[in-house]
Amino acid sequence: MKKIFPTIIFILFIFAEVNAYQQSERISDKEIIERLIRLEEGQKYIKDEIKNVRTEMKQFMLWGFGITFAGIFALIGFVIWDRRSAIAPVQRESKHLAEEEETTRKILIEYSHIEPKMAKILKQFHLL
Repeated sequence: MKKIFPTIIFILFIFAEVNAYQQSERISDKEIIERLIRLEEGQKYIKDEIKNVRTEMKQFMLWGFGITFAGIFALIGFVIWDRRSAIAPVQRESKHLAEEEETTRKILIEYSHIEPKMAKILKQFHLL
């Protein structure tokens, strides 16, 4: 019994192997050439598609960079505008104070012509 079982298994493997091989149809040279031509056309199509994808990718990148740089320039423009609008009131106030200072200086100089003590004080501070 111990020798029969391996023998049966061996015979089954032999028949299974024999049945696994099938005779395939003969392919003519013409069919081989036609299939090769179809493969070459498929490769050309794939190459064209790759070129299209690369072109589209470049265009997408150009648009992306364009939008990014436009945003950066818009931000810089906003910052410059904001600084100018924030500085404008300070400049007006500074100009107003300078005008007031000049007016006060003129008044003090005129008063120093009348009052000698004032002329002495202005000379000490190099205002006259």
